[in-house]
Amino acid sequence: MKLTYNFEINAPVGKAFEFVNDSDKLKLWMKGLEKIEVISENDSDNPVGTKFRQHIRNGEILEYNYPNLLGVMIESDMFSIHTTYNFESVEKVTKVFYESDINFKKRAAGFIGKMLVWSVKRTLVKQMKVLKKAAEE
Repeated sequence: MKLTYNFEINAPVGKAFEFVNDSDKLKLWMKGLEKIEVISENDSDNPVGTKFRQHIRNGEILEYNYPNLLGVMIESDMFSIHTTYNFESVEKVTKVFYESDINFKKRAAGFIGKMLVWSVKRTLVKQMKVLKKAAEE
């Protein structure tokens, strides 16, 4: 199941990017996130391959180009989610292009997920609005 959402943030690209790059700032807009623990070697200049544990899920940074690109894989027993945030500076705003590809590992989870797709999309829109508000403050 693929989800996309595009919007603009009235802030410089570097400031907007920090809200997906900094674990403390993630907590300001990502509902339910309590903490992120790095569980592998971490090179802050090139964090691709860094593994982390996010609340109750494990993840890995797959793509990184500060301040324009962050791609992560989040996994649980039931699903995996590959999420990409692309940031583009256009005049005085930052355009954000969000894409998430959800793959269900078990047939029952896939069935339930497809039935709840409208709820997942609604949650995505709410989270992106909170991200926008946090980055613009």
